[in-house]
Amino acid sequence: MPHFEHLWAGGLILLSVGVALAFGWRQFRYLRRTSADPAGSEERVVLRRSARRRLVVSFFVGCCGLLIAGPYVTGLEREVVRIGEDRDRLPAGGRPPLDEADLRDVRHYGFWWSGVMVSLVAALALMAIDVWDVRRHFRRSLQRLSDDRRAMVERQLARLRAERGQSNGRAND
Repeated sequence: MPHFEHLWAGGLILLSVGVALAFGWRQFRYLRRTSADPAGSEERVVLRRSARRRLVVSFFVGCCGLLIAGPYVTGLEREVVRIGEDRDRLPAGGRPPLDEADLRDVRHYGFWWSGVMVSLVAALALMAIDVWDVRRHFRRSLQRLSDDRRAMVERQLARLRAERGQSNGRAND
């Protein structure tokens, strides 16, 4: 594998594990800080649920980084590249099937990358659920504020009408 691909993989590993640790620690601290408030508001409950989901997302992102690193650390990546290069040297019609050891290495390599994909899809699904839940809560809160404001304006309007109706000691018709 060319040197550029090793740098690219190393960058992905460092980025994903670094992001997972940074954001995971942040969510963990938030959960610890708010755990002392058992009877929190609805907003606090939504934020704690969101923090838990984001902590799990951080776990999956970290898993992606570690699963990307696996084939490189174990040397499996070099073995799969060697198998591919050996097969490329043979004519297309004369390639024998892979022997048992090579087939096992190729399958393990596929399992590593399948794990990356599963972790990535799980993280993306949890992110979508989190966005949906926060958006739903925001819409409910916005509707509640709008209803409260409308009720306040109606009360003030009724009070103003009552005051004007009794101005100068007589009622207006």
